[in-house]
Amino acid sequence: MVPRRTEIPPLNFEPTAPIRWENRKTSSFPLPPPIDREELSKVLFQGAELEKEGLWADALTHYESALRMFRNESALQERFRFARFHYDIERRIHDASYLKIFQSSSFVDVLALFEEIISNIQSGYVDLPHWDELFQYGVQDLEIAMADPAFRILIGLHASNEKVETYLATVQQTVAGWQIRNREDLRNGILRLAEIGQQQINLNPSVALLEFTCGITNSLDPYSAYLTPNQLNDTSSMISGNFVGLGVELKSDRESLIIVRVIPGSPAKDADLLDGDRILSVDGVSTKGQDTNRAADMLQGEENSTVKLVVQTQDKPPRELQIVRQRIEVASVEDVHLLEPGIGYLRLTGFQTKTCQELRKALWDLNRQGMWALVLDMRHNPGGLLQVGVEVANLFIDSGTLLRTRKRDGAMETPFVATAEGTWKREAMELYVLIDEESASAAEIVAGALRDHHRAILIGKRTFGKGTIQAIISLSRKNPFAGGLRLTTEKFYSPNGLPFSEVGVMPHVEVVETGERVVVGRQMNGRIPISTRTITSSPNDPFIRQALSIAKDLKLAN
Repeated sequence: MVPRRTEIPPLNFEPTAPIRWENRKTSSFPLPPPIDREELSKVLFQGAELEKEGLWADALTHYESALRMFRNESALQERFRFARFHYDIERRIHDASYLKIFQSSSFVDVLALFEEIISNIQSGYVDLPHWDELFQYGVQDLEIAMADPAFRILIGLHASNEKVETYLATVQQTVAGWQIRNREDLRNGILRLAEIGQQQINLNPSVALLEFTCGITNSLDPYSAYLTPNQLNDTSSMISGNFVGLGVELKSDRESLIIVRVIPGSPAKDADLLDGDRILSVDGVSTKGQDTNRAADMLQGEENSTVKLVVQTQDKPPRELQIVRQRIEVASVEDVHLLEPGIGYLRLTGFQTKTCQELRKALWDLNRQGMWALVLDMRHNPGGLLQVGVEVANLFIDSGTLLRTRKRDGAMETPFVATAEGTWKREAMELYVLIDEESASAAEIVAGALRDHHRAILIGKRTFGKGTIQAIISLSRKNPFAGGLRLTTEKFYSPNGLPFSEVGVMPHVEVVETGERVVVGRQMNGRIPISTRTITSSPNDPFIRQALSIAKDLKLAN
């Protein structure tokens, strides 16, 4: 059962035009609260303190969270972008595959890579590129990288601080007054800066070109980015639902790595690692002071290779373990069971290639146990494959439009339309969907379709608001060190033509929580982990308690 695209009459609604707030349905689009300037100032001050300490991962998390409260605030967007440049440079410093690019590729190869990326942006990016802005951000990334001593060590640059500062001053003087009107101007500009760097400080021009390229791609929007070969492999693993590793989800409190979750059937599970255990060192290197992603990188390695860990379980002395990395299949459907007689539960953690197959099996298993209602938990779900999100929606909707998309030209693409085959209709199963502020992308496609078709009751919090589609492009197949490009190519809209970007999906029933919030060790479409709660399927969980109450009340009413 694959939802098909079909032609339908054009929309009267124009998603790209300004929308009057008073015309929005309050069930889907809450009125924005007035901006608290005092609170905004406090947020910016807190971010500045994190920047001073060089805690770029924490700063990026901070600004990302703040942008949910203060959407479209230009000051926050600039600080977010600045923190992201620093954070991404830190990651590249510790990414061996990035070093191999300019060690194993000629300048001609790197220039071809640059041209390919720019060509993709020009032809495929969802908005018309502003070449002058892209140039400025490319220069900014180059300047940040060159000012970082660790980055200079990585690239083998031995110039003194004074010479580097002189070069950066020359860059600013050189670009002052330049008009970057097209991709040719952009190309000629960076080549000139690379030439000056080679003359003044013996800077490898390939390095200058690569960093400039990273600045351009990573400034387009929060989801577009250049992917190093390692990052491209990680992205492919996330999409396919299998990867090589130990099988743990992590967070860092800067003192050590904390295991948030041990994946069933993984090497970590076989080694008796437990949720809540602390990893104190990896192959003799302390995890203290490491952010989550850097520390997780330390655990990566080839299949069948061995990693030595020092691990501590609460109230017990540290112990040393040797664990062999293996390929792990990660299910996207978890915790399938009956909450109580007739009311099923399952957690959907992502949208991978096998998600629909797993979901169908889970639904039939619950059906055989007498399920008449399902609680579908999509909290913390960062999304995944668009097509799979549409197929999941099609499991519960038998006719009509499931999703609409638009590319740069503004023309609505042929929409995805439901097919009746294999649909779980309302007569067979009531549906209650749990969502929160970290439900994003494909999870929002499902929630939006179910909302517009009145197929489910949505319970929880307004979703993240990621209404864009990214293409994953493998670059320069002739160059094994080229990596890839994650590029935003389309925007998507609900069946009724309502946008998701910066808006999200509102629940029918909002859940108000109290209690401590933690940081989970999961990436969302390439972004860093964000502050959130721990997901449980306990009947005492406020989301599930609300779903059970509504389900039983409606059962009695019918």
